[in-house]
Amino acid sequence: MKAPSVELKILGQKISVKSPLAEPERMQQVADLVADRIKEAEAKTGPGAAVHHVTLLALFYLAEEYLASQDRASDHFDRIERKHSELLTALEIEPS
Repeated sequence: MKAPSVELKILGQKISVKSPLAEPERMQQVADLVADRIKEAEAKTGPGAAVHHVTLLALFYLAEEYLASQDRASDHFDRIERKHSELLTALEIEPS
């Protein structure tokens, strides 16, 4: 099976991206997210900023979002583990 591809236009350059693991819709979501973060970075850096500065800032934004997402997932997992332990304890204490 041929890997689906999405054509992106980032900072005026067309880039074709292929991924054997992602569906075309998911790849488009990723492309849109990247484009949004680049637009944010362009707005922060101004019109004369070097392309590599804009892309690095966009990468920084994405990395920041990723780490925040990992923190939230870890917090949810910790709450689930605590609730699981509480439920096991309650089941052991309650008569059947």
